[in-house]
Amino acid sequence: MRLTESQINRALRLGDEYKKADGVTTFKALLEIKVVDTQGAISETEFLTTAKGVLKQGDIVLINEQRYRVQYIADDNSGLIDAYIALSGGQHAKYR
Repeated sequence: MRLTESQINRALRLGDEYKKADGVTTFKALLEIKVVDTQGAISETEFLTTAKGVLKQGDIVLINEQRYRVQYIADDNSGLIDAYIALSGGQHAKYR
């Protein structure tokens, strides 16, 4: 179901303000963490829920002064997307 612009804005009202790596572009999003238990192996997946068109695969986003790369965009055509992210750069990053 496609959401109206008003519904999208209302959904993101509770979100936080994030910046892209350019340090200028800001956007509202909800940071979510999904925990999955597969036969005793626990994994966490982090993603940002935001308006469609705000982020694209490969974008770098700053969260708590750390860089995250958008790895995958899940788009259900509602007007909101889930942008799955992974730590980028630094000692413990998966992608440098």
